[in-house]
Amino acid sequence: MNRLPPAGNAPVGPRLWLWGLLATPLLLLVVLAAVVANCFRLGSDARALRNELIKSSGVEWWQQIALNAGRLTLGAVRAGLCAKLDPGARAAFQSVRTAGVGVYQLASGTPPPDRAAMLAAADSAMTAVVGSAWWG
Repeated sequence: MNRLPPAGNAPVGPRLWLWGLLATPLLLLVVLAAVVANCFRLGSDARALRNELIKSSGVEWWQQIALNAGRLTLGAVRAGLCAKLDPGARAAFQSVRTAGVGVYQLASGTPPPDRAAMLAAADSAMTAVVGSAWWG
């Protein structure tokens, strides 16, 4: 004899489908927020260079903005522009993997920074970054 399930107990399958339907937009929103937040911070190489420059300058700097375009962002732009670029521009654009820029302002009333020390620090920081990328 077939017994019916007790009243009020729904089968498990439809519940999982409903949870999946509710969780998908939330997951997409979290991923989108992470991508947008990553656009407003420098990558590790640019951060290392910035830290060395600020430390060697001997003065206080205020960050105005920092922007970063990573592999995902540039890949999406590359895919959108691919058909509209001439071959030379396409080759140049495809060689760029990441891009980052930071804009800083000297605090008011500070003496000018030591530019020679900043240049030497930038050279050593970039040598360290390139060396670590080259030698692994």
